[in-house]
Amino acid sequence: YNIIQKGDIVFRLTDLQNDKRSLRTGLCKEKGIITSAYISIRKTQELHSEFFHYLLHSYDECKVFYGLGDGVRQGMTFDDLRKLLLVVPPFQLQQQIANFLDDKCADIDQLIALQQQMIDELKAYKQSVITEAVCKGLDKSVPMKDSGIEWIGEVPIQTEICSFRRLVKKYDGGLI
Repeated sequence: YNIIQKGDIVFRLTDLQNDKRSLRTGLCKEKGIITSAYISIRKTQELHSEFFHYLLHSYDECKVFYGLGDGVRQGMTFDDLRKLLLVVPPFQLQQQIANFLDDKCADIDQLIALQQQMIDELKAYKQSVITEAVCKGLDKSVPMKDSGIEWIGEVPIQTEICSFRRLVKKYDGGLI
């Protein structure tokens, strides 16, 4: 296990060939412990931690790490990381960029949360439309009867209630 400090950058650099969706960098926000499956780095010069994380995160999003690993499980080591060329503006500008990105990302995250809420509401509405149509029918003027199923309630009078097994049989595909 490795002890990490606030401001350290943590990498997960294993299985690069199999997992091209996961992000591989993280900024440590408090002191903690990680397993040896992760690589942690600590700045040795005047680097703004948040800027440095945004920089490495952008490399991650551009999938820079995927072309650098090797081995059976295509992983990277610290020696591989050391070969990366980095864009390093003056410290003052690093701080300004990090502050700008913190604000912009917070705004964008808020918009994403609102959109996600709308998506969740639309999914719930879609499900209610489907349930209403298949259980209650399309014609609201049709007389209704109790289905005998608590969560369905009433169904159109001409609707039959029967067991699943009466309508289908298991099909195993058969041999060719």
